[in-house]
Amino acid sequence: MLGWTWYRGTGSVACLFPTHAQTLIVMATFAGRKDTINPQDTNAFSAIAQNAKAPSTGNQAAEACEVTVDTLKNIVMISRKVLAKPGNTKLYGKMAIVLGGIGSQWKSMGAKLVYFSAIFRNTIARLAQTIKAVDPDFPDLTDLFLDGTKWHLKRYMGIGIVSYQIGVINLFKTAGIKPDYIIGHSIGETSAGYLAGLTTEKETILIQLVQSRMCTMIRAGYHLLVRPTRIANPDLAAIVEELVLPDETGNFYYYIPNGHVEKFSGIQGVLHDLSGKMSYCGLSKKEIEATIEELGLEQVVVGCCNSPHGQTISGSAKEVDTLYHHLTKIFEDRKDGTKLFWRDLDTDNIAYHSPVFSVFHDWLVVQFKQILTQSGKKASKNERIDSYGWISSSSDNSDNSAVVFDAAYHAQTIVSNVKFQRCIEYLSVLESANCLVLEIGSSSSLLGQVKRIDNQLGTLGFVKHGSKNDESKYLDRNALRISIFRSGHVHAFHKFSPRLEKCKEDRFFSNNDNFSTTVKELNKVLDDLEFLEKEMSFRISDVQRALNSIVKASKPREKIVSHILKRAWVRCACDPSSNVPILLPLVKAFSKKRNDFYSKDSPMILHAGNIVRLFEL
Repeated sequence: MLGWTWYRGTGSVACLFPTHAQTLIVMATFAGRKDTINPQDTNAFSAIAQNAKAPSTGNQAAEACEVTVDTLKNIVMISRKVLAKPGNTKLYGKMAIVLGGIGSQWKSMGAKLVYFSAIFRNTIARLAQTIKAVDPDFPDLTDLFLDGTKWHLKRYMGIGIVSYQIGVINLFKTAGIKPDYIIGHSIGETSAGYLAGLTTEKETILIQLVQSRMCTMIRAGYHLLVRPTRIANPDLAAIVEELVLPDETGNFYYYIPNGHVEKFSGIQGVLHDLSGKMSYCGLSKKEIEATIEELGLEQVVVGCCNSPHGQTISGSAKEVDTLYHHLTKIFEDRKDGTKLFWRDLDTDNIAYHSPVFSVFHDWLVVQFKQILTQSGKKASKNERIDSYGWISSSSDNSDNSAVVFDAAYHAQTIVSNVKFQRCIEYLSVLESANCLVLEIGSSSSLLGQVKRIDNQLGTLGFVKHGSKNDESKYLDRNALRISIFRSGHVHAFHKFSPRLEKCKEDRFFSNNDNFSTTVKELNKVLDDLEFLEKEMSFRISDVQRALNSIVKASKPREKIVSHILKRAWVRCACDPSSNVPILLPLVKAFSKKRNDFYSKDSPMILHAGNIVRLFEL
């Protein structure tokens, strides 16, 4: 795979192409315009994505090196957006990743990543091929990202969210960023299976494709009649349209236009209103459910329990509106100035996690068994998800250690309500607030709910809903690690550290005041732009020679040592893969220096040892 790098100002980004011909196309297109190209102008680079739809194969090394952004220059000239606030003084030994669900989609999401990230682009191309193999009529996934206007439609909404999350998960994996805990919200549970390693890319996107097919079966303007026998009355049979669901229930399913529903009153079966709606309400689950019961509503529920005073209501549009008007009247009657917080969500008339979804449960199980058994490796195993750090937001079993991974679990993530608040409370109990919570994907809106549940947990988001510029944060894996470190996670640079096996080290970090001092000082270095600008003028060999000098010198002055360790830290943080093998052994050698001037308890010796611990488990 050949690559072409363009430069603007002090930043550089590598664009990789599968073939030499594609490289020539792009170079010809932009010949003589390197200095006028704006990396923020994604329209200027449409040729890149259009000529790279086919995923590259056998080029994992090229993908691994795709980001040639100079992180040091990025921090100095660009990264005030990424490093906008001072480093966190609170340290966290564990990290959780949250994956959002419906509502995290927005127009043009992922377009910048398709243009500028070979890893993301190739992921989307592979997923597109997988979808086309089972549904030839489904639009090309890369085209959907380039167009960016169809994510609000029920057929594409979930596919867009999950494929985006798979792409970002792949970016995090190549950066060596691995969570201790995983929490999925709604369809984020589908991507959680991939992040945990329990499903492949192919299985994950096919599972989501099944849900998207299910959503196309839910037609606004109709009711769905579910009954154990066929409709025998010819007049009624002439009105309905049968929905054939190859499940194992033996039931029959019929679409009834809303204008004819009264004709079916008293007939055997259960009627579901398919005109759905979802709304966010700033009340407690208990208050909302009490009102639903008071009004006698049967087709509306709390679909997502997000936080103590933040619920997503889901059900038939008629009953959701009835609930809204009743609650609004209650607040008006209070006459104390308080207002009801209520926001309707754009879900294309689909009421996710509402009662009507239960109709499809058995069909979903059948579909998911077919997908999971094709690989032959996971479906037959009752794998406990907690052994992968996965905290279930969909299981009715509050004992997370008893939740197993299988086809039925994936069906449950779709039809049951979302218990996000329970997940965060469980995480708080497990880690006693010793955890940084990241939300990755196309939005970071769930982090506000996390803080409402437990404000002692750390939070870090990357993309604000609807912000194209924020997606740039995913393009520099070194800056990703730095932002995680600055948010207080002490294992940000442990590239291949195993999950859930750092308890001994965590106790060292959390109970060591000297280590906390080191972290505080290292964060100050990342804020010192004058120092960073000077460091830009030096080569890595200069830093290597400087470290050698303090290792060999018997009594190097503390001020000089401090300065050289700062330089080594910045270089290792900004490019660990290249610089840690060169510089860290020298830092480690200095940390073992012992003479009349330096003992094991000398501040600079301890400081150097703490820098080593940041990169070595």
